[in-house]
Amino acid sequence: MDSAKWYIDRGGKYLGPYSWEQLNELVQKGEIKPEDMIWNRDENLRDRADQIAGLFSSQEKEMIGRDAEVLPDYRKNRNVILAILAMGAALILIIVVSVLIRNLF
Repeated sequence: MDSAKWYIDRGGKYLGPYSWEQLNELVQKGEIKPEDMIWNRDENLRDRADQIAGLFSSQEKEMIGRDAEVLPDYRKNRNVILAILAMGAALILIIVVSVLIRNLF
């Protein structure tokens, strides 16, 4: 990653190129926010800064403190939420069908 060229996308305007070390320095100085888009031309990678492995891992816990451990990551819980919604929809369907069957017979 050290020789890779990294760019910061700020509203369609690309800043850089930066080395991996320079990116980490910018994170530590607070000049790169988690929601900033980062692009790596060599690896054809474009993602939010907080999704780039190793970029915010240690810095984020220092900045947020204990709240980072307490607050849920809703992206990881999306499957659980979808499963609960599916079960709720199935329960409603069972109730509706049972009421219809009772009324018909």
